[in-house]
Amino acid sequence: MDLLTGILANVWSWVVLALGLGLVIFVHELGHFAVAKWVGVFVERFSIGFGPVIWSIRRGETEYALSAIPFGGYVKMLGQDDVNPAEMTREDLKLDPRSYPAQSVPKRMAIISAGVIMNIIFAFLCFLFVFNIGMPYTPALVGSVDPGGPAWQAGIERGDKIVRVNDEEIVDFKQFQQAVVLSDPKEGLELEVERGGAPINFHVVPDTKNSHPQIGVDWSSDLKLHTKRPVGAGLAASKAEGVAFQGGDRITHVNDEPMHSYPQFADYLATHANDELRMRVLRSPQKGSTQNETAEVVVPRQTMRDWGLRFQMGRVAAVRKDSPAATAGIKPGDVIQSVAGQPCDPLRLPSFVAGLAGLEPDESGLRPKIELEIKRESQGDEILHVTVEPEDRPGWINPPLTLGSPLAIPALGIAYQLEPVITAQPDADSPAGRAGLQKLDRIYAVKIIWPPKRAGKPPEEEDLVIDEKNPVIPAIFWQTQFSPDAKLQFKVKRDGKETETDVFLPAADESWFASFRGIHVVPLNREMEPQGFSRAIVLGYKTTKSWITSTYLTLHRLTVSRTVSPKNLMGPLGILGTGAAVAQTDIRLFIEFMAILGVNLAIINFLPIPVLDGGHMVLLAWEGIRGKPASDRVIIAANYCGLLLILSLFLFVTWNDIARWVK
Repeated sequence: MDLLTGILANVWSWVVLALGLGLVIFVHELGHFAVAKWVGVFVERFSIGFGPVIWSIRRGETEYALSAIPFGGYVKMLGQDDVNPAEMTREDLKLDPRSYPAQSVPKRMAIISAGVIMNIIFAFLCFLFVFNIGMPYTPALVGSVDPGGPAWQAGIERGDKIVRVNDEEIVDFKQFQQAVVLSDPKEGLELEVERGGAPINFHVVPDTKNSHPQIGVDWSSDLKLHTKRPVGAGLAASKAEGVAFQGGDRITHVNDEPMHSYPQFADYLATHANDELRMRVLRSPQKGSTQNETAEVVVPRQTMRDWGLRFQMGRVAAVRKDSPAATAGIKPGDVIQSVAGQPCDPLRLPSFVAGLAGLEPDESGLRPKIELEIKRESQGDEILHVTVEPEDRPGWINPPLTLGSPLAIPALGIAYQLEPVITAQPDADSPAGRAGLQKLDRIYAVKIIWPPKRAGKPPEEEDLVIDEKNPVIPAIFWQTQFSPDAKLQFKVKRDGKETETDVFLPAADESWFASFRGIHVVPLNREMEPQGFSRAIVLGYKTTKSWITSTYLTLHRLTVSRTVSPKNLMGPLGILGTGAAVAQTDIRLFIEFMAILGVNLAIINFLPIPVLDGGHMVLLAWEGIRGKPASDRVIIAANYCGLLLILSLFLFVTWNDIARWVK
């Protein structure tokens, strides 16, 4: 039954997508068609789609058609043919009063611009509609901060609510992401966040190493458990005593403390990693009842899965602003040699320092200070002894979000990498020892063998290179914590030779506990209340204007400042996939998607490229200035160049879609 429901839902989403895309194209072509008819031009065909006609009907003098390639459409007017530019130069057609070339420049400009204008009007009406009835949105609440990233360095924390970016009011997390992507990295971003009810301002300079500017934050989850997979197999939440979690449960209390947001819940888990927790949930009513139920679930501690390896400390990658480390003068590039007289174990260091920071204050109320031994390579490998007063913050509260993320010590405000070199001989009974790893081995590749996603399916293997450009060990260590059955295999360099270790399964360490319990929650979504018609008009206008500006700014970032990579461009396959996914969620979000698509279609179509509406407008403007049209030779050459450019762009973005899907 679930399979049939899923199939029907997929079929319905594609039907909705086809109707939506057809409507966007229809509106655009309707603009051309209506104005052409209004000024008296003979319209031979009105087509949704390109290529061979698969269905048509004639009404009056015009043929209305559906064509095989649905990515666009056209209005074929007498004397105007982008596919056959030579038709536009025929003298007999220029003399026909109902032909397109015979019309005055203002009339032809009106015909050409009508499609774009209709798309903008359509987008405005779509935005007005969804604001008037209300729509779901993702609040701009920070759910996680990437260690060492721009936001982390500036001091932004999980649970902060983004209020403004460069004086622009922010409500939706997508709006915030768009502001970051389209920002000027040279100027940075002025962010206002709300923390504990008070406003705080930050200056953040986005990172441009990737395909677009980023600051290293992600959206928040909700306190509602996933319907189908509420807990992770083999993790602490699946081992709850007595009452078990159910799909759709909403966490309301932990150890009798009310939970108001997922960031608060996640921080509580990290702070109480060593404790068994009592979680109270609100549960949907049973059949025959209308009252929600409450239940209390006792969740044991979640052990960390240890590899049995001690790696070499890498350089400090970043220091958080106004942190204990910054106050003590620690700088990026430093290498921590020891902490409180103990040699460093990079993977355990966040928890080790958190344990020291959590010691009771002395008689004066001050927390104990920690001495760090640091090697500063910029000063000839000088050894420095630095005293730091740590903050009482748990370890692993800022886990790595990406494969290149460093590890963080929240109590100090340091993010550091580790070198894939084993500095101590693994115990013979440890997972690494049984796999054959040895002291001074340098790991250069790893194979992760993930358990099958479904019964009867084979395990999934993931191969990753480990080097200076791909410091993936912290992220792999963290990701495999969520899959108790995930196995590892390393390729190492030993005494100048390359060798492969045995496959091993990391072991649970009963003395080391994680900041999570294996509870699967859904993304945070809220319902925007209906705004009323007059307010919806204002919001619809502002949103349409914002998307027009953003689209032009995106083109500028792609072509002039080049802070956004062309690899981010989405082609027809990507648009179809995104549209189908949105259509499955909420029809109001799909209407918003159509509005955004309409704006993009309008702007792209009005670029000064021959064949596109913008190219036609350039030629018409040139004709208006000169008092005569461009020569037949110029028109034909321009149209063929435009067709070649459009075809090349189509192939490029389609390749992007395929590469993105394969990856």
